[in-house]
Amino acid sequence: MKYPYEINYEKDGSSVYWAVKSKVLDTVVAQGDTIQEALELFEEFEEDWLVTAEKHGFAIPVLIPVEDPTYSGKFMVRVSKLTHEKAAKTAKFLGISLNQYINDVIVDSNAVINTVIDLFSKENIPVAKAQTQDGTSNEYTNIVQLTRPLIQSELAATALPTSANESC
Repeated sequence: MKYPYEINYEKDGSSVYWAVKSKVLDTVVAQGDTIQEALELFEEFEEDWLVTAEKHGFAIPVLIPVEDPTYSGKFMVRVSKLTHEKAAKTAKFLGISLNQYINDVIVDSNAVINTVIDLFSKENIPVAKAQTQDGTSNEYTNIVQLTRPLIQSELAATALPTSANESC
């Protein structure tokens, strides 16, 4: 894809599909049963639009290169005092810094969530949007709802001794 686009999971009555819409080329839209199918069609439609525009002398929007964001490896996160306290105590118990502990938790969480996303993609299962407490919906909430029982059962299987649990 040459131009920026947005992807949405859509539900229209009994049908559900992925929709991809160009943010620059107003009439370029594609849909598919999977994200991959929708993106492949979108790429084809975008190319067709550009060929047609050039052939008929239509103005083609200037392509502004989008730079990949750079990541410094640092970011600030606000958490509740209780979450901060529990994380600090857990890190101390494990004999690692709070920073290392938070890094490990993010890495582990990403691994679980990305495994679920990969599985859904391979099986062509769309990740439905789940409604949050504030009434909004997003794929992340649904993935967390799907993975939380897996994480909890894994934790239960490798439960720490009672004394360790009490110190966290």
